[in-house]
Amino acid sequence: MVVAVVAVLAYFLLDRLLVYRELAEKTAMELTAGSLQSALNIQFAHALVRGDTVAVEALGRENPVRWLVRPPENYAGEHAATAEGAIAPGNWYFDSQSRELVYLVKVADHFRAESGKNQVRYRVKLVTEEIDGKRQVSAVLLERLGEYSWTLSQPGNQVRVGAEIFAWCELRLGRGYIDERSGVYA
Repeated sequence: MVVAVVAVLAYFLLDRLLVYRELAEKTAMELTAGSLQSALNIQFAHALVRGDTVAVEALGRENPVRWLVRPPENYAGEHAATAEGAIAPGNWYFDSQSRELVYLVKVADHFRAESGKNQVRYRVKLVTEEIDGKRQVSAVLLERLGEYSWTLSQPGNQVRVGAEIFAWCELRLGRGYIDERSGVYA
């Protein structure tokens, strides 16, 4: 009888630990993406201050990981048209052919992506607008390509932990605003 009780308790404990492991992976992925967006904003602001329009335009072609002081520990480098399975899940890589930053989900029990793959892709997007009669880059975004959600069950209820929690900030030419979802001034 004691063995059965211990086995049941161990099962529920293991189930909880796996959910928290998956939540930790999701959080780490989104924090890395947030750090990359911040680094992108700094690069954009630096180029604007210098008046370097060539550098602003180049942001859309560069590997965002290069803007960090050091790459994430789970960064596998740049790869052209990586074959399935060449990079282990739980790692980031930059697809040099499509110019996209890719995160390969490791613990995907509760992960669902629009693409049907266990990955999240990002690309730098240059937002342009008409300023003084000329088309200019007014903002840069690390844009997520495709929707995904991670639905993690918690004791007694379902908590949907989706991509909508993470809001991107824009750095606009002298026109800051407060993002309503995140409360962050940009």
